[in-house]
Amino acid sequence: MIRQLLHRALVSMLAVAAAGCSAAHVFEPLSPPLSRADSTTLCEEMNAARPNVSSFRSLSESTVSARGESLSFRYAIAGRQPDSLRIDLLPNEGAFTLGMLVVHGGEVQAINVQEKTVERSPNAAAATERFLGLSGITPELVQALVTGIPPVLSCNDTRAYEEGRGDVTFLDNSARVAYTVSSGTPQVKKFAILSADDNSVVAEGSLYYTRSDSPASMSLMVHEPHEATGVFLFKKITLNPIIADEIFEVQVPEDYSQVG
Repeated sequence: MIRQLLHRALVSMLAVAAAGCSAAHVFEPLSPPLSRADSTTLCEEMNAARPNVSSFRSLSESTVSARGESLSFRYAIAGRQPDSLRIDLLPNEGAFTLGMLVVHGGEVQAINVQEKTVERSPNAAAATERFLGLSGITPELVQALVTGIPPVLSCNDTRAYEEGRGDVTFLDNSARVAYTVSSGTPQVKKFAILSADDNSVVAEGSLYYTRSDSPASMSLMVHEPHEATGVFLFKKITLNPIIADEIFEVQVPEDYSQVG
């Protein structure tokens, strides 16, 4: 969606970035993985310690850069368990929507307001990737990055790595995402999205906190398919608000064309 809406600006950015792509970045924790038993124990402890987040809302001010060129935009994000997510893509100024991704009740809609098109898909993960333009991102990862709380991990598929100062990295092999959490808390400090094929890092980033338990900002480094960086400022984060069904029940105008 971002690539479509901002196509003219991104083509020149990514073409230059592609010419300067660096070698693959490999997932390399500071220490070898803990034993299967120890990894499972730490994973279960982290799952038990994480606060319950049944819903969330946030506004993100975002800037993505590559080779000296930058694009700024905003995201309005609302999510509700078990399977509802809405992301509105907004211009840097103004309150109108350029496009939106809506996941609700097993239905996924990616709406391009500028081109008056809608793409429907049963695959929320693939639709989220296309809408945000980032390989490996899922609705679960979006919630983790906005709230700073990792999802409930599948401990049978998760390995743990000690990172020093009590921090632990959990690699969820089923989701191909690694979360580094703070000592004694489930608070996400860093994350990495891994390729489905090997241990190369598609994208990675860090979350920064001020006085709140929720992240104030996030830095992002994209390595594949092109090198780029991003800075995201999270505003108005609210955990467990009441979100009505109407937020996710978006009626697409009749004059929109279906694509995909």
